[in-house]
Amino acid sequence: MEGRRGIYIVLIIAILLLIAALVFYFTRGLSVQSQPTISNLKDCNTLKFNEETGVNVLFFSNKQEAEQYSDLLLSLSPFSENEKSFNFYYITPSVFDATQYCEIYQGVAVLCYQKEIIKVASSCPHDYIAVVDSYSAGIRSSAYKDVMSINSASPIVVFAHEFGHVFANLAEEYVPASIPFGSKNCQSSCDKFESDVDGCYNGCSRGDYKRSHEASIMRTLRSLTFGQFNEKLLSERISESIIEKGAITGNALFDFKKDDCKDQRNYFIEGKKVDGKFQIISTELRTGCSSGANTLGDVKYDVYDINSQNTLSNRFSFNIFTDGQTDVQGSETIKGKIYQNEDSFFITTPATGQESELTISDNNDSTTVNLENLGDNNPCHL
Repeated sequence: MEGRRGIYIVLIIAILLLIAALVFYFTRGLSVQSQPTISNLKDCNTLKFNEETGVNVLFFSNKQEAEQYSDLLLSLSPFSENEKSFNFYYITPSVFDATQYCEIYQGVAVLCYQKEIIKVASSCPHDYIAVVDSYSAGIRSSAYKDVMSINSASPIVVFAHEFGHVFANLAEEYVPASIPFGSKNCQSSCDKFESDVDGCYNGCSRGDYKRSHEASIMRTLRSLTFGQFNEKLLSERISESIIEKGAITGNALFDFKKDDCKDQRNYFIEGKKVDGKFQIISTELRTGCSSGANTLGDVKYDVYDINSQNTLSNRFSFNIFTDGQTDVQGSETIKGKIYQNEDSFFITTPATGQESELTISDNNDSTTVNLENLGDNNPCHL
């Protein structure tokens, strides 16, 4: 009898412990949703919505400019054949004037990659951001990470050029420039192109590298084509993006809605690389949609849950592309330069309450951010 009573007691204790563990696990997500968060959401306007798994492009501009640039992109192959794979949103200057935070980078290009803009972008679903500003024609447009800074005085096709950088990691096809990590449109020899090409031409970022089109959008703003090989690369990225979005929206932890970001939470992380080491400046729990961009580059970040499972992986580079063509009729190619970002970078990831940590790494350094203690500004440096 005593032995049976002991077994019952052990079973009851085990059941109570299991219930407590389940309650703890399932209320973690609720605790994030109920915690006070930082918010500066603005009115988000839907320009064109097609599907939840579509690529989301957010404009900081008026409606007419957003229509102009989105229509241009969708008129070009392969985007014209994949129009339903894209959603477009915009935030007007009357609601939030993003241009007040833009700068003339290195005296040559408009750059709108700023903390205030990234935070307000969480008002809309967004994978890629385009800030439209107005300068003299001699000021270049730029692209860094998932943000395109567009000088409206440039030919309209500059938007497609910068989108080629942020969306598909396309390299510059004019010379001179540097070839980004993982880029495929510039090859060392003609036989390296893996599919149909329009030809094989000398000069692609480097004088000794080859390009597959004589004058694609990545070489000149006089063009209205990416060329067959680049179109294939872009088509692959569209398919990959749809698959990635489908995997995320199919996960109950991620509840992305059409255009309602006020119910979403995200971790906003500001970092910087100083003397070859990653430094985390701040972490915040904020209200709003996180960036869904899956960019490419030699810097990697991963999110792990409380069971040490990798729930999100992404990459980026420190390349800032600057591009301009002041006299489109007389200038054969784009003039530009690639710089390395030495200022802050920003990462936003979904916050569900199941996240434990985020790691940032490259070939030389790694650092870890604790996501369980929200706002912890003391990362573990590895």
